[in-house]
Amino acid sequence: MSESPPRGRRPGADLHIPPECRDMIRRGALVATNSSGGKDSQAMTILLARIVPHDQLVVVHAPLRVVEWPGTIEHIELCCAQHNWIYVAVLIMLRLCNNPLI
Repeated sequence: MSESPPRGRRPGADLHIPPECRDMIRRGALVATNSSGGKDSQAMTILLARIVPHDQLVVVHAPLRVVEWPGTIEHIELCCAQHNWIYVAVLIMLRLCNNPLI
């Protein structure tokens, strides 16, 4: 069984982040992360939020159209709104061979 971090300690604060990246974040750089709406991308976003100020964290989702799980986009939008993260839905429309999946 893994131990919980000591009280007051923020997991993720101990991550190795190159000094150049820390400096860019301090100077206001935006940091983008992809979100599928699943638990892995949500965990990564939460970890990044412990390092990056909320108004510099951009959550990007590329909708999967007809194969998107129902409620995925709403779930991502709600999480972003609750944490004051910037949400961007990337709409890339490519039509190859009239495939409805892309």
